[in-house]
Amino acid sequence: MVIANIGTIVLSLPAEQTLFYAAAPVTSVVATQVRILSLSNTLSRLLTGPLADLLSPMPLRAQCGALIYPRQYCFSRIVFIVLACLLLVGSFTWTALRLVSQGYVWILSIGAGVAYGTIFTVL
Repeated sequence: MVIANIGTIVLSLPAEQTLFYAAAPVTSVVATQVRILSLSNTLSRLLTGPLADLLSPMPLRAQCGALIYPRQYCFSRIVFIVLACLLLVGSFTWTALRLVSQGYVWILSIGAGVAYGTIFTVL
């Protein structure tokens, strides 16, 4: 839902204006958030896939039917999903409680991008 509606989320918040600069154009702010979300999603997919394969390899089945782990088994892949879900909950909580202007939507964009990328890579 965040990926599909990031533009609407940005537009629903007031623009950030200070004494030194005026607010950026709306299309620029929305495009920046889409870019941040896409990059964080892509980078988390590229990093999580090999890391999950290294730390929690999938077992191979021998001819006799026994499961053989090709490398040392460190921990379950569920750990990746739980950490990603905690990051997503943290991003949503921060957004609900602390987000007041367009200037900090990047926290939601990065949190949602990394969490979605990690969850769907591991799954």
